Amino acid sequence: MFGSGGSPAPLAAVHALGVVVVVGGVSWAAIGLVRGVRPGHPLPIDPTEEWRLDDLLVLAFLADLVVFVVFTTGNDSNYSRYLTAGVVFGSVLAGRALGQMLETVKTSWIRRATGVLGLGVLAAFAIGIGFNLTSALPTAPYEALDQFLEAHHLDRGIGDYWSALITTVATSGSVAVRPVVADPVNHLVRYERQSSATWYEGQSFQFLVYDTALPWGGVASASAVATFGPVARTYSVGAYRVLVWGHLLSVSANARI
Repeated sequence: MFGSGGSPAPLAAVHALGVVVVVGGVSWAAIGLVRGVRPGHPLPIDPTEEWRLDDLLVLAFLADLVVFVVFTTGNDSNYSRYLTAGVVFGSVLAGRALGQMLETVKTSWIRRATGVLGLGVLAAFAIGIGFNLTSALPTAPYEALDQFLEAHHLDRGIGDYWSALITTVATSGSVAVRPVVADPVNHLVRYERQSSATWYEGQSFQFLVYDTALPWGGVASASAVATFGPVARTYSVGAYRVLVWGHLLSVSANARI
């Protein structure tokens, strides 16, 4: 999901220019919004009222930042997906800002140079997409985990969010893994986002699984032992760890962190 997608470093570096342009476009529109709401400042005389669209895009961009801050509960890079909408809104603002700036430029060579630069950046992005599409497919380490769990008749478990999600989906629910997260005292409790209380209420679980290559939510051996006691058996399946106890596990449906 993350990384260069197989693109060479020079092509990937071009994205830094895109970030600068997006930040500049958002800043330009935000300054216009602040100026427009100042006390005593008259509404802009613009028969097209394009400023309304700019203001809405700025507010939408800021709203996405709020979503990112609220839903990001750790340092996991996967949380950057919450910035997708903001990048889209910022890109639109950047394009509008560049268009308006070029309208004020009268020097022909500057306009031509800007056009050539823009085409070069777009070409770099297009070539990068080509590398993404033609690069080798990423390995699917969860397939070995699914096969291991099914072979050992472990079909009801708990685990970190990503391990729980991919295992349940990839096995079409034949192995149901429910997400848990560590609370402030390092005990594993129900992960309440995108989960149902019925997944936990009155249910017992055979194992816990977590991914050592992608730590998430404090789900690890230490929090598992602190919650359920000493582990009877630990299996290593690639980067995954499957922990089994001499007793079934239970997780409160109403646990909160």
